[in-house]
Amino acid sequence: MARQILAIYLGERSIEYVFVLKGIRAARSKAPAKGLDPKGIIKGDPLICLRELLEAISHRAMPEIYIGLHRGLFFVRELRLPRMSTEEALESVQSNLSLVCHLPVEEINLDVHICPLGQNAINALIFYCPKNRIRPIVDLLDNFGLRKGLRAIMPFSYALFWWLKRNAYPLESLVSIPMSTGEIEMALYGKKGIIYSATCSDSDTEKRLLADNIGAKYTELPHGLISLENKAKDLAQNRACAVACAAVASRRPLSLQDARVTLRPFRPMKLVVPVLVAIFVGLSGITWNMVKEINAKTSQLQSMSSKIEQLRKRIAPMEKELVNLKRSAQVASSVEKFIDSRPRLFDTLNEIAIAVPEGTWFSRLTYTQGRINLTGTGPDALRLVEALRKSDLFEQVKLIGSVSRRPGGQERFSLAIILREKGEKAVSAPVPEKR
Repeated sequence: MARQILAIYLGERSIEYVFVLKGIRAARSKAPAKGLDPKGIIKGDPLICLRELLEAISHRAMPEIYIGLHRGLFFVRELRLPRMSTEEALESVQSNLSLVCHLPVEEINLDVHICPLGQNAINALIFYCPKNRIRPIVDLLDNFGLRKGLRAIMPFSYALFWWLKRNAYPLESLVSIPMSTGEIEMALYGKKGIIYSATCSDSDTEKRLLADNIGAKYTELPHGLISLENKAKDLAQNRACAVACAAVASRRPLSLQDARVTLRPFRPMKLVVPVLVAIFVGLSGITWNMVKEINAKTSQLQSMSSKIEQLRKRIAPMEKELVNLKRSAQVASSVEKFIDSRPRLFDTLNEIAIAVPEGTWFSRLTYTQGRINLTGTGPDALRLVEALRKSDLFEQVKLIGSVSRRPGGQERFSLAIILREKGEKAVSAPVPEKR
């Protein structure tokens, strides 16, 4: 699920904000409420402007809120320590707070940023401010029901480190950050975070003097002095972008939200049990969903099997009718083939009746395998043969045996007629040439 992040920079005479929607792969700006731009500046008293912004977004789903403070709202102290574990360094800072901070420890909110310096030293930067400067901000969030969404109240110079890193600016450099009061903040950054922070006037002499002192104290400054106003004009227009970068990139951003009685480092091992519990719950949920889906599919399969069985019972009579129809079709086909295979007897008899001369009678007719035998009497047997040979239905016509003449001039004869196959064309006999 995407994170909704509201990053706010609390300036001296205005507030600057940006609303970010952070997904799994990327982040994009989005309008926090109707009538508000995704990012903007509200000029005026910072607390009054903050009230207006919170009132505009109070009806929406609660976002994660990160607030950056200008340099005039907090103090910074540094403590150089020998190389030791982070936990030991934090314990050492805790025991020296009353000596390092100029305000009573019970009256301040604070946090500590640990940054290694080379192989033999650790730099502990202590950010602190009076509680009465943070309380009005927290009270405003309480009034609009957004206190639970507050994740961190951080110094702007701390958030700037994450912006420089995200935009590939050179680290291990000294950055001058202009303030609306006419002063500037000089912040020194290393590869692991902010190392030093101090304020001075905007005169070139004081800036150079402070830069020389910092350079003498911290030898690793390969990139020298960088002016934020000249090098990062887009950030100068809205400093809340740096706060948003810290919110997205840092697992545990530095925060002045509470009075830290005990300072503890981030321990990854503390995440093991919650992660295992989350994995167990996730796998249990997946297993439950799979079992539920399997049961649903099984129920569907049983229902479909029952429907299939019902359809089979309904189809069984139809299958019997189909078998009977196939049998009837086979019988009909056999009858058609039988009819097609029979000789064209009616056409043949009609052809014979047309061709025979008048006075010719047949006393006997037999048919076997495409052959017709005729026995009869007539005035001229040869004339009858010639007449029948002219028909296209007959392949061959010939006399069988001898022709006998009876009293009265009638001739008794027997004929054999071979029928032509269906579709076969008659071939005309060649006409002999006349010589």
